[in-house]
Amino acid sequence: MTPDPRRARLDDLLATEATQGLSLDEATELDALLLAFPDEDPDGLERAAAAIHNALARPEPVPPALLERLQLAAVAVAPAPVVPRAVRPRPAWLAWSGWAVAAGLAGVLVYVQIPRRPVVPVPEPTFAELRDALRPQAPEFVGAKQAATGSIVWSDAKQEGYMELRGLAPVDPAAGTYQLWIVDADRKDSEPVDGGVFRVNADGTALVKIRAPIRVKRAAAFAVTRERDPNGVVVSKVKPADYELVMAPKKG
Repeated sequence: MTPDPRRARLDDLLATEATQGLSLDEATELDALLLAFPDEDPDGLERAAAAIHNALARPEPVPPALLERLQLAAVAVAPAPVVPRAVRPRPAWLAWSGWAVAAGLAGVLVYVQIPRRPVVPVPEPTFAELRDALRPQAPEFVGAKQAATGSIVWSDAKQEGYMELRGLAPVDPAAGTYQLWIVDADRKDSEPVDGGVFRVNADGTALVKIRAPIRVKRAAAFAVTRERDPNGVVVSKVKPADYELVMAPKKG
């Protein structure tokens, strides 16, 4: 079946109406074709064009290289003439698009010329600042063995703590690691809670932020062991006499 050429002409006129506007003769022709094809949606293309216009009208960043051309374009843009239409007037958004573009360009020029305050980055709190902030509301644990010393500030309420160690010998990562253990007074018949593995700096110091994998209800002491597995162990086989360091609640 040969397509009706009038249908193609109808589609062309509807597209022209939605994007450019029609002359009086074209509008008359369109009205006649719409009567011949009552199943055609006369406003479908206008709605689609309006949706595209709104999508393209969203503000996008303007490259600096275009600013000079935008200044020239802003003064050159003028509203397109509107052809009167007896039946359906040209969409209002299309008639005012020229002024909208000019106003938008002017707004961009004003915006880029407004001086901006420099963004000052907020520094991350240091280990000492975090520890000192926790100290007024958490007990401190201390310990010493030969040349090694250590201190821990730990909060059961926040499940958070900070450990500072000095005097421990660095360990080659391939030969093992140090591991922290938390003795929970409410887990009398259980093994100490794993407090995580950590490395010691070349000068024998270590700063460790402690987060227990399970809740510690009442920390009674902390212990440091040296494990052969670089990833640490679930249960340490190191005897208490061979612990690198034990830290108990600080007296006074």
